[in-house]
Amino acid sequence: MNRLHTLQCTSLLLIPAIWEVMCLQRIPGAGMLLGAAGAYLFSLALLLPLLTGAEIFRMKWVRLVFAGYFLLTGARNLAQLSDTAPTELLAVPGRWGAGFLLVLTCLYTAAMGLPAAARSAPVILGVFLLGMLLLAGSAWRQIDVRQLQWDGLPEGMGLFFLSTELPALWVLRGRLEGSAVKTAALITLGKTLVLGGIGFLCVTAGGVLMQHSDAPFFTLCALSQPLQGQRADALYILMFVMFCVMELTLQAGLCAHLLGETFAACRKAAPVVLLLMLGLSAVLSRATLDALCAMLMPVLAFGLPCAILMLRTLRRRSRA
Repeated sequence: MNRLHTLQCTSLLLIPAIWEVMCLQRIPGAGMLLGAAGAYLFSLALLLPLLTGAEIFRMKWVRLVFAGYFLLTGARNLAQLSDTAPTELLAVPGRWGAGFLLVLTCLYTAAMGLPAAARSAPVILGVFLLGMLLLAGSAWRQIDVRQLQWDGLPEGMGLFFLSTELPALWVLRGRLEGSAVKTAALITLGKTLVLGGIGFLCVTAGGVLMQHSDAPFFTLCALSQPLQGQRADALYILMFVMFCVMELTLQAGLCAHLLGETFAACRKAAPVVLLLMLGLSAVLSRATLDALCAMLMPVLAFGLPCAILMLRTLRRRSRA
């Protein structure tokens, strides 16, 4: 894997966080935003001291555990896609046809490798930011702060357990040209701003509609009318597809990279990994995949690195 600039790595790892926001099926109130922001900042405070430690992927079993995690998260993303894809995306080719086209695109991008995804990530993030500016400019007239409720604090804190970017940062930190600490801080700040901005608009501009919607982001997008009588649904569907492809490419690429570091024959296994993800998403339910990923994330992001670094410190002291 090539070296990554701070901007490339930050953009690449912000994509999973933004994807989660796009796929949220419920935003009950501002309490969810506060809960998520608190959990993100708390996790950052725990993570920063660990990122100054040594490399943790020298042991084969650690690489395999992380590879298994990214295999599960990719399968979860595919299951999530089936549940949260906008109806406009599925209307023409149908649900299976749209899924097939997306997977076919992901097979191509996965074969290109993570360096190609990292180079395109800042451009895709720029398109997203332009879309959010357009969305905010269209929805601000409908904002009514009286609709702001403070429900959803536990749900917001629970979003922390589905944050795949923290384990991914451990894999990529050895390839960073810049500081891993700075990258982690930028990712945390970015995901907090994205969730806060979209969530605030959903609660205050969406109003009663959000209480009956299972796709808050796309309900908010449907309210966007940048020009008189002109909606921007196609732009947001395009962003959804781009983030879906990048997210699946990232998970498949990370899994294949770790397998390739362990077994030489798996160095270009990203397309095969993607097919395995597709198989897992068909065999396991989304609830099962959610539970597995939520249990593994804090272990891989904090528990395992902390245990390895502590053991190495104790060994060095005993030798001294």
